[in-house]
Amino acid sequence: MRTFMTNSHCTGAFGELDGRPFYQPTWNAAADSVGIEYLDPPLRDFGALCPSGRDDCRWSDAALVAYAGGVDWHKGAIARTISPDRWNGSRTLEGTFWIGGKYNTPVVGQTLHKIGATTGWTYGEVDAVCVNYPFPPLETPYLMCQDLVNAGAWDGDSGSPVFLWVGGDDVELAGILWGGDPPGTAPGARFVFSRIGAIEEDFGASLDVVGAPPSSFSVSIIGPDEVQEHVYCMWSSSVSGGAGGYSYEWRRDGQFVSDLSWYETFDTGDSGFLLELYVSDAANGTGFDYLEVSVQGAGQIVCE
Repeated sequence: MRTFMTNSHCTGAFGELDGRPFYQPTWNAAADSVGIEYLDPPLRDFGALCPSGRDDCRWSDAALVAYAGGVDWHKGAIARTISPDRWNGSRTLEGTFWIGGKYNTPVVGQTLHKIGATTGWTYGEVDAVCVNYPFPPLETPYLMCQDLVNAGAWDGDSGSPVFLWVGGDDVELAGILWGGDPPGTAPGARFVFSRIGAIEEDFGASLDVVGAPPSSFSVSIIGPDEVQEHVYCMWSSSVSGGAGGYSYEWRRDGQFVSDLSWYETFDTGDSGFLLELYVSDAANGTGFDYLEVSVQGAGQIVCE
């Protein structure tokens, strides 16, 4: 399952799976649909770990969204901007960070980074760990063991990846940002995030977040570009290079039709169509080809 992570408070209801659609970059534009909410663990009573009388606790403000078919994605990639600043960094994209592992246990004094939509790339030292929070502004849910970083964040930065910068393009994922205070406010400028271990505790599973730069390979569609109407026809894929372990996605006029290395149809119809082939490999590289197929009348072109 191809998924991306966002905050539970960015879904329709915290801790409830309501199937909310997500869009990028334009909200509620059908052409910009990128996925549907897939997993949002419920709030519950954790016994002694949760305050007495509360059954609305969770370890993290996180939910998973399943990508829509045909949406471009790169596992373990974080869009990198030009330069960082403690309070208000660059928002101009230039390159990619690649997640090589998980930073599971934040410690006070460690420098962590985040890249968000509002304040861009900011960084600062962890100044508090494992703090319990009634989630503002409704005082519910109750989030256990959250971590704070002395760095800038503001409205719109929710869902930002928080990471340890190892060097170069290599990072380790620390968690997901969900809130913060701007400079000049009490208790001081900082952002709050749910650590990756807490997220996995809520989901009950280890998350595969490691990625690598896409490998280079070529993809071609093999088959006729002129066919007879209302007959059987087949197209195959030709892939060279890459890391192997290929997966396939064929689309006909934008609609998914096959996940095999070939596409066959028993009815070519009576009008032309656009055939698209998307291929990904084990290193999350992607390749693409398309073929405009024209359909001729009976007795004209035979599809073999």
